[in-house]
Amino acid sequence: MLKEKYIPHLAAFAMLFMVVLVVIGTVFNLTSGDEKQDVTTIQQPEYMSKIFDQNQILQINIQIDESNWEELKENAAAEEYYPADITINGETYRNIGIRAKGNSSLTMVANDDTTDRYSFKIKVDEYQDQNIYGLQKFVLNNMIGDATYMKEYISYDMCKEMGIATPGYAFANITLNGEPWGVYLAVESLEESFIERNFGDLDGNLYKVESMGGMGGGNKAGGNPPQMPEGTQGGNNTDMPQMPEGTQGGNNTDMPQMPEGTQGGNNTDMPQMPNDGQDGNNKGQMKGPGGMGGMGSSGGANLVYSDDEISSYSSIFNYTVFKKTTENDYKTLIGILKNLNEGTNLEESIDVEEVLKYFAVNTFLVNLDSYAGNMKHNFYLYEEDGKLQILPWDYNLAFGAFEMSDASKVINFPIDAPVTDSMENSPLISKLLEVDAYKEMYHSYLQELVDKYITSGKYEETINKLDTLIGDYVKNDATAFYTYDEYQSGIKELKQYGIDRTTSVKAQISGEQPSTEYGTIETTMNLMAMGQQNGGKGGPGGDKMADKGADQSAPMSQGNQGADNVQSNEPEQQGGGMQNMPNVDMETMQEIMSIIGEVSSVSELTEEQKTQITALGVDESALESLFKMKKMFENMGGGHNGTPGQATQTQMSDQDKIMAVVCGILLVGGLIFALTFKRKRY
Repeated sequence: MLKEKYIPHLAAFAMLFMVVLVVIGTVFNLTSGDEKQDVTTIQQPEYMSKIFDQNQILQINIQIDESNWEELKENAAAEEYYPADITINGETYRNIGIRAKGNSSLTMVANDDTTDRYSFKIKVDEYQDQNIYGLQKFVLNNMIGDATYMKEYISYDMCKEMGIATPGYAFANITLNGEPWGVYLAVESLEESFIERNFGDLDGNLYKVESMGGMGGGNKAGGNPPQMPEGTQGGNNTDMPQMPEGTQGGNNTDMPQMPEGTQGGNNTDMPQMPNDGQDGNNKGQMKGPGGMGGMGSSGGANLVYSDDEISSYSSIFNYTVFKKTTENDYKTLIGILKNLNEGTNLEESIDVEEVLKYFAVNTFLVNLDSYAGNMKHNFYLYEEDGKLQILPWDYNLAFGAFEMSDASKVINFPIDAPVTDSMENSPLISKLLEVDAYKEMYHSYLQELVDKYITSGKYEETINKLDTLIGDYVKNDATAFYTYDEYQSGIKELKQYGIDRTTSVKAQISGEQPSTEYGTIETTMNLMAMGQQNGGKGGPGGDKMADKGADQSAPMSQGNQGADNVQSNEPEQQGGGMQNMPNVDMETMQEIMSIIGEVSSVSELTEEQKTQITALGVDESALESLFKMKKMFENMGGGHNGTPGQATQTQMSDQDKIMAVVCGILLVGGLIFALTFKRKRY
């Protein structure tokens, strides 16, 4: 029996032991199972209230040496940082890094001599160890393609409403070297601080998927760019696929070239055409509207499992964000993709709830400049403990502004086939929707979004609040892509979108409207009034943007005759009749093809459709070539039957297949050249 004198000591020891357990439980967040901290319990960094305060508009002045500014503009495509000072709400941070940001949007600005309104990436610690209330990197988005100025803000707001890990975002009024520059959206970069404030630690791995193969951005930590085969012709230009010596047009060193022996797809270093999807190794079937597809398929951006080789997923692993990520982490992700594509161990491999919430928002927004579109880009993958999430990024072309030109189709976009690529080429959503319980969960998230954000009145209230916040700044935006009148018209249509899209989504959930093909809900919405992917047309610097197609990219034969020579000695049926192809960027080409996707000949185009195509930089002489290209893709298996997410196939002779593939490779190579090298002002 214990002596009475020891009892107080034992009691004190027991109390101390309990205190230690409580402290340990608090520090290490001891919970049942492997649950992570909820973002609401994680202490948020000060920059979330100081920088991304959504109730105020940031006042930002960028001060950069004039010579550096001129060099930045001249070499915007290189995306190199230049030193500058930045003042935010009266506080100045010196010697930060600034560079141009974007892919096609950067190209559009770079090739338009009436505007220098680039989007910017700001790296606070590029030249010295510093941060802005804990923030080290953020972007300033220039509103290109968005007459409402609100698409990206509202998209992120919806993501946040649904509990998805979302970057900080707030409007900013920019001056550059003291001169008025315009209204931008400041957005937190998805890097270490973002992950830590959303997930509570840095134990996972983050990847920014880039289906464009590095155009518009360099490699992140951990990745190496895909290399050209040894002995490639072309000398100093190591970035361009080359044609074998003696090939017609081969003397043109500015042309994308084909390696020796290429027979339309066997050379793995060339841009590949999608196959028919029957052999299990399909890297990309043709998308629905427009009949062009597969651009986001190479390098694993579509998340289709092909094999266990790390090199097969360069579009993911070349853009690893964290330096700590290892080869074993890559193998873990490949294993996740294998489970996904086989439909096995889904809940162990995929954060099903998070992924379905992401797609609920993305589908409501008809955001096709994303995984849901043909390009398969503008999203991040986050893997922790062997489980995968998809994280949101870049929504300026949401609300049907990418790949779509028909307001009715945007409003009636099907919720259960929510891609313009094939569903087979989009396993992250298709494999989940194959499971009835997951489809029901997905529908419940769509209903939750509608109830909490739209029919509750929050959607319209947010639009009105933002108009009050930024309206006067928009009216005085010195470099705007759109006029103030167009901004006001865009807001009206944005409100109508919420009403009509909600009607369609609810009818699809209830079964009153089809959910795997376009429905019949009527709409009066003017889609174009909200802004489209070809930029702006009304504001200062915007007039020429409407006609950008003429100088969007250099004609492939500019300065030489190489491009013409490739076709000149070939009969039309051999060359495909593509000599009059318009020289536009890939995103614009997709929009053009989406317009002509539902008709079979030039004569069937309406006057409105012809006007839309002309505004994108295509004259009538090029229309026939476009239709021949469309026919070529349809014959290769890309015909559109009116149902998103599905592809049809027709038979071709072996000779026709080879010739069609060769023409397609030349076309893709030419477009890559136009997109990449013209913006360097060669």
